[in-house]
Amino acid sequence: MAWRYLDLADLLLIAEAVLEIPVEDLARVGRLELAESALHAPAAEFGGVDL
Repeated sequence: MAWRYLDLADLLLIAEAVLEIPVEDLARVGRLELAESALHAPAAEFGGVDL
């Protein structure tokens, strides 16, 4: 079974729906690199083995 992890676009669309703030405004908020890093953490692996 292959997992599909959320990416930054998914996060912004979910935030838009929950917060009722346009995605364009959310995308201008600083520190999106931290959100993207947090989204990649669950997909981390070492030597082909999930952490």
